Amino acid sequence: MRADRTARTTARTAARTDDRAGRTARADFDAAPAARTSVRERETARREQRQSRRETLAAVPGNVAERVRGIADSPARLRLVIVLAVIGVVFASLYGPVKNYYVALRQRDDLQTYYARLDASNSSLRESIQYLQSREGVEDEARRRGYVYEGETAAEIPGLEDNTNNFTGETDVPKAEEPWYIQALDGLFGYQSPEY
Repeated sequence: MRADRTARTTARTAARTDDRAGRTARADFDAAPAARTSVRERETARREQRQSRRETLAAVPGNVAERVRGIADSPARLRLVIVLAVIGVVFASLYGPVKNYYVALRQRDDLQTYYARLDASNSSLRESIQYLQSREGVEDEARRRGYVYEGETAAEIPGLEDNTNNFTGETDVPKAEEPWYIQALDGLFGYQSPEY
C-alpha cells in the first residue's frame, strides 16, 4: 500500500511539474508576440519620426532643405558644423572675461600716459615757481603784465609774438596715434579712451 501511495504521489508531482512547465512555456510563447509587438511599435514610431522630419525639411524652401539634408548626410560636414558650433560657444563664453581684461589693460595704459603728462606738467610748474621766486623772474612777469621801473616807458609793438613763457601747467603734447591693431581691438571690445 505504501508503495502505491508513493507511486501515486510521484505521478501527481510529475504531472504538476509538467503542467507548470507547460504553463510557463505557454506564458513565454504568449509574451513573445507582445514583446515582438512593442519592438514593432517602436520601429514604426521611429519610421514615423523620420518621415515627419523629412516632411518638415520638405516644407522648407528647396535650397535650404537640401543643404540641411546634405549636412546631416555627410559625416565630415556634420563634424565641421559641430566643431564650428563648439568654437562659437567657446568664443561667446570667453568674450566677456577677455573684454574685461582688455579694458583693464587699456585703462592702465591710458592712466600711465595721463600720469606721465601730469608729471611733466608738475615739473614744468615747479620750474616756473622757482623762476618766479627769483629777482629776474619777478621782473619778467611784472613787465609782461605792463609794469615798468621809474623812468622807463612801456612800448607795445603790434605784430610781435610774445616770447615769454606762459606757465599754465598744461602741456600741449598731442596724443599719440594708436597702432592699427589697438584701434581694431578697441573697436572689437567697445573701448573708448577717455579725454584727459
